[in-house]
Order: sequence, then C-alpha cells, then structure tokens
Amino acid sequence: MIQRLAVLMALLMASLAHAGVKPETISVAKLGEPTPTWVFIKAYMGGTNLFDASTGEMLGRLTLTPYTPVIEPHPEKGVIYAAESYYSRSDRGERTDVVTIYSIEDLAPVAEIPVPNKIAAFPHRQFSALMDDERHLAVFNLTPAQSISIVDVEAQKFVAEISTPGCAMMLPVPENAFLQLCGDGRLQLIRLDADGNEVTRFRSRPFFDIDDDPIFDRVLPFGDGWLLSSFEGLVYTVHVRADQIEISEPWRVVTTAEAAEDWKLGGWQIMGLTANKSIFYTLMHQGDIDTHEDPGTEIWVFDLKAQRRIARLPLEIPVMNLYLTQDEKPLLITSDINNQIDIYDAMTLKLIRRIEEPGEEAAILQGF
Repeated sequence: MIQRLAVLMALLMASLAHAGVKPETISVAKLGEPTPTWVFIKAYMGGTNLFDASTGEMLGRLTLTPYTPVIEPHPEKGVIYAAESYYSRSDRGERTDVVTIYSIEDLAPVAEIPVPNKIAAFPHRQFSALMDDERHLAVFNLTPAQSISIVDVEAQKFVAEISTPGCAMMLPVPENAFLQLCGDGRLQLIRLDADGNEVTRFRSRPFFDIDDDPIFDRVLPFGDGWLLSSFEGLVYTVHVRADQIEISEPWRVVTTAEAAEDWKLGGWQIMGLTANKSIFYTLMHQGDIDTHEDPGTEIWVFDLKAQRRIARLPLEIPVMNLYLTQDEKPLLITSDINNQIDIYDAMTLKLIRRIEEPGEEAAILQGF
C-alpha cells in the first residue's frame, strides 16, 4: 500500500512538473510584534487560536493539550509559557506534566520543563502566573490537595512545591510575591526569595463570608493590585504595601432596586477594565441564587472613579466571556453561547464585527 502511494505521488509530481505547475511547498509563516489587539481564544479542549481583533483575521494556532489551564505570554522575551499535562494513551496511561515554552514568532514549542504531575487542568486565568521578577512562574496544583509549583523559566528548572491548603489561584503583586483567595474569607500573601523559595506568608483580615456572599475567583489586575467582586456585586480593590494586605471598602454595582429584580454578575470571564483603569465592564443577568455561571444578557459599564453606571448594553445572544484590549482605543470582545466572537468599540458600544467560526468553544479570551 505504501509503495503504491509512493508511486502515485511520484507520477503526480512528474505530471505537475510536465504541465509547468510548481507543486506547493510547506512553509511556516512568522508573526510580527504582538499588538494590543491580538487576542488568544483558548478553548476548553486545548486548541488556542490567535486573532487580530482590529481586522477579525486569524493569525495562527497554538496547539495545547486539553489539560492546559491557561497560557502566560511574555512578549518582551518573545515566548509563551504553558503548564501542560500529557497522557501516554491520550486520556489515560502514564502522565507527564511540563511547563512548555513556545515561541511567539511561530507558536512552536522550543523547550519543556518537567514539573510534578499535579497541575490543575481546569481552564482558569489565574492558575498560572509570572512573578514580577519575570523569572519565576507559579503553577496551581490540585490533587485535590492545593499547592503551587514554582518554576525558574530562565534556568528552565523546577524550583519548589509550596503547600497552600484552603487557598487557590495566584495574583502576582510587587516584590516577587502573590496573593491567593482562601476559603476562610481572607487573602493570603506568599513572598518568594531570589531563587523562588518561600520566605514569608501572611493572611489578611476576613473581608467576606463564603456562605453569605462569596468572592468570584475571576479577578482583574488593577495597577499593582487586583480588583475583586462578590456574587452579590460588591467590588473591592486590594494592594500589598510592605507585608500588609490592604483591602478597600466595597462599592455596589447593583442598587437595592436592581437586587430586588435579581440582577447579578454571571458568566465565566465576567469583568473587564480599560488600560487607564477608568471604565469597568461587567456581565449581568437576572437569576436566582447560585446562577453565578449563567451567561450575561447585558453588559453594564461603570465610571470606576465615580462608582456609577454610565451605560447598559443589551445582548442579542447571552455571553460567557468578555475582554478589553489594553490600548488607547480599546475594543470590547465577547464570546457568546453560540461560540461567536463579537468585537465592539468599547467607548461607543457599537458592534464592529463578528467572528462566526473562531474554532472550538472559548474558555478564556486573553491578550498580550
């Protein structure tokens, strides 16, 4: 069979050459410098397509395992870090966990760093995080015990595993440290030394009740801190000063009258923020308790300084994810329950274009 195929291919090539038609050759296109409008659409099952939101054109595809929670682009170094799990029989068999380093230029793998076989495979933006020293990558583990693997991406080696019982995610803050959200209503701060080993650990005061009004595990970077929201629409900002975790007094995105109408935040990637930190976007829907993963039927827009809503965008199709490009003329990008990508002018809320077939179902919208 193989011999016949080879003969057929040889005959085809010969006939094309005789006809003056040059056979197509395989090549790899090179990407240019990333722009703020480049957006990765990471699927639940691994495939991650790169689009330019300013044109709607697909630029390339990053092929990941189905067990990759998120990617961590580092455009200054021209690479992307991805914590991945592999099985020798696809979905079973011997497991191998690695942090893979991909080149942004051609989205091809260039190195692998072995890590403990404990990576939490569930899609989540804060299950991997690069510290501000740009050397240490933190990867969240769930076995179901919770821990963090620290990887030195410069030396390309695993450094240490840090046990974090009752606390999840990584929210990087200055001086080689990260915050975690804990089940006792507190934030936990872990600081690393220059080699990536834990040196200090502190917890904040309790600021929420996990039974009465939990905090979403979908968060937003906010300068050198973070912006958090509760299920009932209380918005907090948190910062670290020295070893003190500072938590603001909350403000509400939902008025008393709107709460009576059962307006709630919901979806998967539920919040967005402009680069100048002035305008805040949330996915909203009307629903009962525990509907925090229901898609948004509207997008509400707030002046963050005034803590006041300035616009509402009713949605034709309910939306699970939203993302804001981080440039002077931001684009608002959404993925809906029909797996379509809509791109709006974030200032006017005017729909610019729709990508109807972006690939597999989107789990995370992520820029550079």
